[in-house]
Amino acid sequence: MDPRYLVIAVLLLILIGAGVYLFWKSRRSLPEEAVPKEWIAILKKRVRYFRELSPQRQAVFAKRVQGFLNEITINGADTTVTLTDSLLIAASAQIPLFGFPDWHYPNIDEVILHRANFARDFDPDSPDRNILGMVGNRELKRAMVLSKPALHEGFGRHTDSNVGVHEFAHLLDMSDGDVDGSPDYYLEDGLAGPWMRLVEKEMRKIIQGESILDEYGATNEAEFFAVATEYFFFRPDDLKEDHPKLYGMLEDIFRQDPTQANLAEAYRE
Repeated sequence: MDPRYLVIAVLLLILIGAGVYLFWKSRRSLPEEAVPKEWIAILKKRVRYFRELSPQRQAVFAKRVQGFLNEITINGADTTVTLTDSLLIAASAQIPLFGFPDWHYPNIDEVILHRANFARDFDPDSPDRNILGMVGNRELKRAMVLSKPALHEGFGRHTDSNVGVHEFAHLLDMSDGDVDGSPDYYLEDGLAGPWMRLVEKEMRKIIQGESILDEYGATNEAEFFAVATEYFFFRPDDLKEDHPKLYGMLEDIFRQDPTQANLAEAYRE
């Protein structure tokens, strides 16, 4: 056999094998063991989104949380990671994905929980320790860093921001390879153009002081998507009333309607 054909055959086998692996990875089953009752109690106490799900959907959500924690390593930086910490991180991950059959993130392996807000270069002596979360830069690669106080604050009673959901929204945005505010992998056909045109209009509203969205959303398109995602899940009624078109587009993107009682239709095949 011509050595060139042998090389081509080997390359084809490698590509086929990689494709099979990726397909298997995307279809991994959720854990078979029961979700501990203690986990359910913590989710009910700390995560409003979880409380508003129907009992049947709570069972699915809890199982996805369990699957996430089986896949992703969570480490502490100068802090101890508690069970509640882990569950809040996993809940942050699953809230944006709950409208999709896929329940895992293929672009992350580790979440690092930092004891406090941090500097971009992680210098403990830096005066600019104002970062709440970070994901996807060259240094982090397949890791996310979250401020522990900010994580817990995001699940407080009165908040319109959630750093966990914000950073996982960035991961959704990155799924197509670009961090550009357009989560193409999750957009239905024909929505990418209308979505980006709407983003431009909504960013102008923020700059002009005509939006309920935090001004950080006008930083760039990627931050707009992450901030809008926070409001969609944590101030859905206000967002729907003041920005109905934006709310409708986000409803199409996430395949959820957080204003709906019990979120009975939060998961569509």
